[in-house]
Amino acid sequence: LFTAGVDVDWSSWVSGGRLVDLPTYAFERRRFWLSAGRSPVDAAGLGLDPAGHPLLHAAVPLASQDGWVLTGQLS
Repeated sequence: LFTAGVDVDWSSWVSGGRLVDLPTYAFERRRFWLSAGRSPVDAAGLGLDPAGHPLLHAAVPLASQDGWVLTGQLS
């Protein structure tokens, strides 16, 4: 209803809340994204096993089944 222009009484749904201004566009006025690091992160420092492959940086075994999740980065 609210998006259709109907005035909604939110007090019955949310108690103790307050209205805040949200950005209308993610790239407007200020940056919301994390800055990319310049150096690659060590897989062991994140608790991951090194994959031992030139394109794959880390390998994580799946907990619920046989298999692996492999991660890497191309630049």
